[in-house]
Amino acid sequence: MRSHSLHILPILAAALAAQAIHADEERGIAVGELVLPITQDAVMRSAPSDTAGIVAWYPGTFSLTVTEVNHAWLRTDRGWVKRSGVVPCDRAIVFFTRQLCQSRSVFALCSRAGARLSAEQYQAALDDANEAVSLDRTDPLGFFIRGSAAASTGDVDSAFADFGRAIALKGDFAEAFLARGAMRFSHGDFPSAIADYGDAIRLDANWAYPYLTRAHAHLEMRAYDAAVADFTESIRRNDFDREAYIGRATAHHAFGKRLEAMLDIDEFIKRSPKQADGYIFRAVLWRTRGENSKPTTDLQTALALAPERDDAYFLRAVIAYQDDAYRIAIDDLERVARANPRHADAHALLAWIRATCPDASFRDGRIAIESATVACKLSHFRNARHIAALAAAHAEANDFRSAVKWQLEVVKMLGRADPAGQRSSGDSALSIVLKTPGRDKRTEEEGRLKAYRDGKPYREAAANAQGR
Repeated sequence: MRSHSLHILPILAAALAAQAIHADEERGIAVGELVLPITQDAVMRSAPSDTAGIVAWYPGTFSLTVTEVNHAWLRTDRGWVKRSGVVPCDRAIVFFTRQLCQSRSVFALCSRAGARLSAEQYQAALDDANEAVSLDRTDPLGFFIRGSAAASTGDVDSAFADFGRAIALKGDFAEAFLARGAMRFSHGDFPSAIADYGDAIRLDANWAYPYLTRAHAHLEMRAYDAAVADFTESIRRNDFDREAYIGRATAHHAFGKRLEAMLDIDEFIKRSPKQADGYIFRAVLWRTRGENSKPTTDLQTALALAPERDDAYFLRAVIAYQDDAYRIAIDDLERVARANPRHADAHALLAWIRATCPDASFRDGRIAIESATVACKLSHFRNARHIAALAAAHAEANDFRSAVKWQLEVVKMLGRADPAGQRSSGDSALSIVLKTPGRDKRTEEEGRLKAYRDGKPYREAAANAQGR
């Protein structure tokens, strides 16, 4: 799972944007709202009654998530803070601009830069970061925010260099380790990302977010037990973060613990009844349990909440295909392909149906080849399922030489210990359900290869989709 939450923007709005905001008009702050400390030495307390608290060097460029409002105090994902000591993120640019009109400081420049990054004002953020660095080259915060700005614009080398400088200047800079880990995650270097997240946890063991991000990295490494452990630690520290429940459900399901997965996804839906993600995932779980009507009901709910969700239409197409409702499957797949031309799995499944459907009225070799070719190009010819669709498409078009050529590639890929590029381009839950056949399917693929060599196209058997 290449998590949608693992952006390295210093304000982690993307990771938390899905959380509902319940307005508290009297105090002008809301549960679920993102806030920034207005001073660098933020006082974090374990409770409002804690008179000592912890005065910590705190990079205000990382937002705090409000989980409880208690008069003059706010409970956040990193402790209790005074209401008067923070500013809502959506007002942060104006607030820190006023501060900067009175005096230029690294903290105010970096805080405004972070707010500008969250607002996708990348050049303005980079300008603030460069000024912060020029003001004081010994302050790690300037390099940190400049690295974040560079990463947001795709300047990977500059980002790594600046995160490294920030860490060299301040070895206990947990946020810098976290940001560098997120960069490594986004570039597929999961072991190094896990190491950076581990350093962030070592430096601030009470912070939930590093556990959440490390859990996603463990998912990518298919270390499902470690992922479950980290999602659990994230929930223990920040029960408000509902993303951890859907993440842990993904890990449980991949680990074969379907009951635990269902319990987590039910909890996610209970906490987020207006979010489509939970219903889409639960539809997958229902289907793997052999349910027929419940997945459809959940998908209808998901599409009512989010009519634009390609993954819901894709899953509905998969279920229709498995139930031999080919017209519905083709219509939904074509809709997904139009809305998201880079959805490789949609192109591949469309090609497979057009090439192998037992109902001849739905077969079309030319369309199948076109769709399969798109899928293979999108996955760089490294996904066995997509290549198998291309082979079947050529067989349907009576081009058995090409069919044999591509089917040979499928057989070779399935003989490898861990074929690259096998993961689905869709939602992670769908990737688990629609995983490419492994070695146990090699005999089946070799049978198709023999058929193509004998000049015979492949036909799916009706009502046999569950074994595909």
